[in-house]
Amino acid sequence: MARLKPKNAIVNAVDQLDRLNQSYPDLATPATIKVVGDMRRLFANPPELTPPIQSRDDHEALRALARSLLSERSLEDALDALRSRGHTLAGIEQLIELVGNRDYLASLRREAREFQDNALSLEQIARLWNDLRRPALGDDHWTPRAVSLLLS
Repeated sequence: MARLKPKNAIVNAVDQLDRLNQSYPDLATPATIKVVGDMRRLFANPPELTPPIQSRDDHEALRALARSLLSERSLEDALDALRSRGHTLAGIEQLIELVGNRDYLASLRREAREFQDNALSLEQIARLWNDLRRPALGDDHWTPRAVSLLLS
């Protein structure tokens, strides 16, 4: 397991502070004395960098929750809802990876239909999705034709 290793500059700073505390005890404060001890304990027992591995059941529960949220909300709103519940997802790409392409496309289709019901053109939908940095179907960006294909 990877562990945080103290950087030489930090170690040197703590050593220097300790020397100053020892050399000038009248100038040492409780805070400077405490920080030396705290840092030495941290160096002796560094925290783990690797997050705990999720169990398969936890992953499946997260996937089900994400799919449920995505069936009712936009990608960004679903991502925000997951984050507010304590789930750490890096971004939309990771959400798409979690739910799968089929649910991602279904969400886009639902949203595009809502946009059309509100009189947005295919060009406006494509521009909006590009502004939101939504991954496009087999291309770098959304076009009115790609939105039309999605809806067909």
